[in-house]
Amino acid sequence: MRIHGYRFLFDTSIPTAGRAAVSVRATGERLRTAFPVRRPPVPLSGSTGIYRAKSPFEEAGSDFSWALEIVGEVILAWEPKRRTVTYEPLENFCPKRLRFWLYHTFFPMSLEFNRSTSFLHVGAVAHKGEALLFAAPSFGGKSTLTAHFLHKGHALVCDDAAGITRSCGRWHITPSYPWHRPYRQPATLGKRARSFASEPLPVRRIYLLEKAQPDAEVSFSVLRGIERFRALNGSIFIDFPFRKRERLAYFGAMANDVEIVTLHIPWDLERLDEVYTRIIAREKGGGSPAT
Repeated sequence: MRIHGYRFLFDTSIPTAGRAAVSVRATGERLRTAFPVRRPPVPLSGSTGIYRAKSPFEEAGSDFSWALEIVGEVILAWEPKRRTVTYEPLENFCPKRLRFWLYHTFFPMSLEFNRSTSFLHVGAVAHKGEALLFAAPSFGGKSTLTAHFLHKGHALVCDDAAGITRSCGRWHITPSYPWHRPYRQPATLGKRARSFASEPLPVRRIYLLEKAQPDAEVSFSVLRGIERFRALNGSIFIDFPFRKRERLAYFGAMANDVEIVTLHIPWDLERLDEVYTRIIAREKGGGSPAT
């Protein structure tokens, strides 16, 4: 099984399965000492995080090593040249939460630092060999809608953090991990999906969820011009100020290529099946996918 396109090998010192493997192991090293440059604490999934590095974060590139301290719980460090994650357990260490921090937060951030890919904060499902993406603020309904698509038999692509790349003239999404949280709980991966996409998929369309009154009609409106870019920029997974210029260019190009549609969604769980039916009907008659 691949996570964000990589195989994770726990408790090994050297990856042995090719370039797409990452070694994960505990260390007795004091990682606060090894990564002395730190940024101010930030809230992360109900905990407090501190970004650490050996050099200023503004110098981040393909070989940038860094560490994430989850205060009181664990410190994770990334060494890209060796494709190795080491972790230092702290007083409240929890093995199950280690995988959450690794898969959900730390590794996507590491790929961002190393300019390997850029991440969007979206849910995504497979549909006829392509991916439908659902964007919304936290608690905006994207995980609930994603879960409903899974219930209808679609494969999960991602529940929260989507790696986006461009190849062969199309924008693609790399499957993240096979767990989803239909209702948000902090620092947990959630339930395992019955079906999980095995390969990157072309992005067919992005639906931007907008809350409507419970009795409102399910409706769609295609975004135009700068509104498309604003929708993507508002869906950044992690906002690193020093990557702002690159991000503007990257998602500006994506906004020109991919159709983005506002989905006016009635705020009523009893109407989820109606929402699903309307989306599928639109996909059947909504024209060709964006290229």
